[in-house]
Amino acid sequence: MNYLAIATVTTALKNILQVGINNEMPGTQVTTVRPDKLNAGVKERKVNIFLYQAAPNRELYTIDLTTHRPKDGMTQKHALALDLNYILTFYGNEMSLETQKLLGLTVKTLVDYSKLSKDIIQATIDRDPSLRDSTLANQVQEIKFIPNIMTPEELLRIWSISFQSPYSLSLAYQARAVTIEGEVIGKSALPVRSTSIYLSFASPTIKEIEVEPTSFNTNKAITIESSLIIYGDKLNSDDTKIKIGNARITPQKVEDKVIKLDLSSIPTSEIKNLKAGVQSLQVIQTPKNSDRNPVKSIESNALPLVLRPNIVGDIVLSQNKANWENLYSGEVALEIDLKVSKRQRIYLLLNEISNSQPEAYVFPAKKIEDNLNRIVFSVRNVKIGEYLARIQVDGAESPLKIDTDPNSNTYEEYYQPKISISHSQSLNLNGNSSRKDISASSK
Repeated sequence: MNYLAIATVTTALKNILQVGINNEMPGTQVTTVRPDKLNAGVKERKVNIFLYQAAPNRELYTIDLTTHRPKDGMTQKHALALDLNYILTFYGNEMSLETQKLLGLTVKTLVDYSKLSKDIIQATIDRDPSLRDSTLANQVQEIKFIPNIMTPEELLRIWSISFQSPYSLSLAYQARAVTIEGEVIGKSALPVRSTSIYLSFASPTIKEIEVEPTSFNTNKAITIESSLIIYGDKLNSDDTKIKIGNARITPQKVEDKVIKLDLSSIPTSEIKNLKAGVQSLQVIQTPKNSDRNPVKSIESNALPLVLRPNIVGDIVLSQNKANWENLYSGEVALEIDLKVSKRQRIYLLLNEISNSQPEAYVFPAKKIEDNLNRIVFSVRNVKIGEYLARIQVDGAESPLKIDTDPNSNTYEEYYQPKISISHSQSLNLNGNSSRKDISASSK
């Protein structure tokens, strides 16, 4: 699909909403401009569609890797699958709840038209002369409109930072996935002169990945302490490995339809190759072979896996200073149990433990080096208090522990990792530190 694919999807979404909404509320406009270009106080009924982000689709991100050979270059065109993230904003008479009615009609319309059919795509292209060269109708992968889950903080951050406008009633939606191809044609190699059979035709297939729940991990988050159960077909072979990202791991138990992998029991030499974040999991089988033929591996299909880091050891606060409002700033250094790379997006999340207007903070990591698990953050204007601490790596958040002691005041609540900022101007995790002025504790 060519460069017009994104504009074609946006136009098709606009047309779908224009027809669906006007069937119930005639005269409603559907526009595609930046929200800050609209008058928030306008009384006319209006739904605005704004594409605020296009991100690589995680499941289809590796589609372009199959277009290359190690020596000969490309074998076919480059291709990249994108997820298009939209903000839908609603305008109208607030006294008669028109904005809420428009929100409901939009959801109803996108429930009815959750998939972008080839007929709608072609009709969109035929109606708009500027899209006549669009090739989106040739895309094999189905495009879906799905709600994009955003927290109130994330939604307000987009309005305050990106739009710098007063908030209007909004809804986030995603078009998944739109493929764009390049125009450079690959080269064709010479015909194969001779062939030999060295691979089994029985390729392994993964159907499902489950996490064995524990008392400390009831939400089944996958960490380096988790045990995975991999279900599928033809999983057993002479040499079976599990590939997670760039790491190849030897599972503890392999059967034809199930593999059990206890991440907490794998050797250190294999753990060091694991990285936090979203990545793929595959079964890799290396069959026995003669010396005449190079050994080839059989790969299964890939399923996405979110490997969450754990915060370990102490959190150290340095260069800590308080301003005239008694808000603290400084540098926070911490360690996690998985490696990270400098291309990953890493944040420190702090949530105050309080029943009265709790504060929440998000701080990006400073300069990151490859293959390290020590990360430094600059924190700014944090008020004194106790906080639950998480680290987020490419959207994969470190899990919080739930108190399972029935006699505890925090029973069945999140209680660790917990850190404190106090008048002693110190920050600590789990109460372990050599400094006497640290007052934090996770007990």
